[in-house]
Amino acid sequence: MLTLLTALPYADWFVRTLGEAAEQQRDVLYRARRATAVAIPVVVTRFRCPHCPASRAKKSAAEAHVARCWHNPAVRACKTCVHYEPAVPGGCWGDPYCNCPDTPESCALGIAVPMVTDCPQWQPDTTSLDTPAIPQHPLPAAEKPGTSDEQKGRQQ
Repeated sequence: MLTLLTALPYADWFVRTLGEAAEQQRDVLYRARRATAVAIPVVVTRFRCPHCPASRAKKSAAEAHVARCWHNPAVRACKTCVHYEPAVPGGCWGDPYCNCPDTPESCALGIAVPMVTDCPQWQPDTTSLDTPAIPQHPLPAAEKPGTSDEQKGRQQ
């Protein structure tokens, strides 16, 4: 019976020590694995419509979209026509105190109740052709050596 009393505390200590050692080993392996886990950058090619912000992963899908895009003047769609009246949010032409639903987009001639393409009454809207649907931001020009503000201050 005396052997049982000394064996149980030793067994508890031994199991606890082995568990702590195994936990430390798992922690060391995890830290080593985490240090070598590097995300791999992937370059993705997308095809974007030149008339609107829509983009597609497949070139054929993008070409099909461009062929039917509402903002493409070659499609002769309502959104590029001079008779196009855009939707007005808030109903009653923007009155904030009105509870009317939004005024939907429409055709001033009443021809295209649902919006259409290849309309016989289509006329180009010169205002929409002047401003691109996608904002064109110029790339910043590379600064020439000797033209920065700091260098100008040093020269004076």
